[in-house]
This record gives sequence, structure tokens and C-alpha cells, in this order.
Amino acid sequence: MEMNTLDKIRSRWYDLIHGTDTRRRVQLANQEVVGENKASGHMYFPILPKSMHAVLNYLQERGLDPATATFIDMGSGKGIALLVASSYPFRKIVGVEFGKELSEIARRNIAEYRGRRPKNIEVLCMDAAEYAFPEGPLVVYFFNPFAKPVMEKVLKNLAASLREEPRAVTVICDRLHDRELVEQHLNPEKREVFLGFSFYSKMKLQTTH
Repeated sequence: MEMNTLDKIRSRWYDLIHGTDTRRRVQLANQEVVGENKASGHMYFPILPKSMHAVLNYLQERGLDPATATFIDMGSGKGIALLVASSYPFRKIVGVEFGKELSEIARRNIAEYRGRRPKNIEVLCMDAAEYAFPEGPLVVYFFNPFAKPVMEKVLKNLAASLREEPRAVTVICDRLHDRELVEQHLNPEKREVFLGFSFYSKMKLQTTH
């Protein structure tokens, strides 16, 4: 995945305006991580703020009320999606990231962000496969964070949480193989595609596997 020149300028400009460090890519090779799934992790690559805004605006236009939902970025990296999400009145915003350096950078970006002070943001340095999804409506976001073995564990955990507490959930992902896994484990009723992202909602979950 490569940024064009204009996107590189926009990304650099975002950091200059907000006093953040989100643009620079980070390979996992020299990263200290939590858990045993380093081999399934992917390098840090930031989503463009304009794309994240477009995704969240799309959801609002289709009836999402952010005030009722928790936004969760699985594999949150330096926290760019969390910062953009903080422009919307989500009940809570959670980043799950197993890279220790990336987690610290994300927390620093949140603390030093220039502009509207982000609220209700939590960065958890942990293995996504061990994450327990919170109660209430959810928006769960995947920007190519990890390979199939971890993705399957995360989706199984989400499916179990939804069976325990049926509720409104929207899953967003941007990879073809991830889309197939979402179909397999969550059996969504509603599927939409926008700007290369797939949106899944109204899950029809079996009572047992």
C-alpha cells in the first residue's frame, strides 16, 4: 500500500497541525510486543485522516448514533484512527495494540494533540486475541492489523460476546481475506462497500459453533 504525493503531504500536514507523530511507518521486526502473536502482526501503516472521516460520516448518514457506541480500533498503532474518532461523540474510544512502542506513541499523541482535546480514549497494550469486547453497541475497526490466525481469534471472541449480549455492532475492514472471515464467523445480515472498506452489521449468530 503506497501513498501518492498528495496523500503524503496531507498526512505530514496533519502531524504538523496537531503536534502528533502518525505518518512514519514502523516495521515490527524490532518492536517489543505483548503476547505470542508477533509473527501474525503487520507493519504499522497509517490510515489517512480524510479516509477515516469519510468512513465515520458514512456510518452516521446510515443511522449510527456515536453517542451510544464504543469505537474500537483493533491494532491501533500510533492512534490516528482514535484521534479522528475523537471528533465524533462516541461513548468511548478504545485502541488495542500489542506493540509497546506504538502504544506509547499513541498515548503521547493523545496527550499532546493540538486542538479539541480528545476525551474518553483508552489505549490498551495487549494481544488483540485476548481482548474482551465491552458491553453495549460497538463499532469495530480493522485496518489490516494482523494475519488470519489472530483475525480468526478476534472474530470468534466478538461472536461469543454477541451471543452473550445481542446488540448493535458494525464491523469495518479493508482486506479481502478479512471480509471472508467476517462472513464466516459473524454471518452478517447487512453488507456494504464504501471507498474500499466493507461494513457489516445486524449479525445473525448461531447459538453454538
